[in-house]
This record gives sequence, structure tokens and C-alpha cells, in this order.
Amino acid sequence: MKTINSNINTTIEIRHLELVRLRIGYLNECPYAISLHYNELKGFGETDFRLSLISVWNETPYFSEKERALFALTDYIISSDNNTQLENVFALLKPHFNKNQITVLTQAIKQIDLWTRSIKHFKLETASQKSSGS
Repeated sequence: MKTINSNINTTIEIRHLELVRLRIGYLNECPYAISLHYNELKGFGETDFRLSLISVWNETPYFSEKERALFALTDYIISSDNNTQLENVFALLKPHFNKNQITVLTQAIKQIDLWTRSIKHFKLETASQKSSGS
């Protein structure tokens, strides 16, 4: 299990961060982020089937409670017309993450949201896109 250590002394599984990053790619309709994080997750052993369902995670039974909590937090932070109550999101998160981890996840979601929006809206090219001539 690969993890990252944050600056507030907590760990988060990289696979979980990649799931969040892919969800944000779908939400922001960023093909580059979708491709990048889809491939990263394939490297962690994720199946095409599960990865294709992340865009409709809340309508399928194929994700664990922990993964569903991650997606709920992601959707809450990213979506502008969200009817979900923050208390409901925290109720999903609390069995799986401590306060420091929730803080790290929130920061990560905000960072990848900004990054994917920048790539998409400003039509920024990554190094791999430039070298392939895309």
C-alpha cells in the first residue's frame, strides 16, 4: 500500500488520491486528467469496469464505503449546485478518515480541481502533449 505523508503528519493511500483525481477529471471534463489518472489506477490493479463507473459512482454498488466517502467529499467540494449537507459528508468520512486526513483530502481536491480547470480552460499543454504534437 503506497501512501503519502502530508505536512500535518498523516497518511493517505495514493490509490485513494488517484481515485479522487480521476473523479475530478470527470467532473471538470478534462481529458488529460482522465487519461493520466485512469492509467495510474490501472497500474494499481483497478479494472476498466470500475474506472468507467466512477462518473456514476453514486448509482452503482461497485465501490466501498470508504471510496464512496471520498467521492462524496469530492463532489461536495467541486459541485456548485450541491444539495448535500456537509454534515452528511462528514458522517460518511468519519469511520474511515481522521480530521487531519480529511484536511489533507480537502487540500488535494482543491489543488487538483484548480489544475484540471487550468489545463482545460486555458488550453495548457503538458510536456507529453507537446512532444507528441497534439
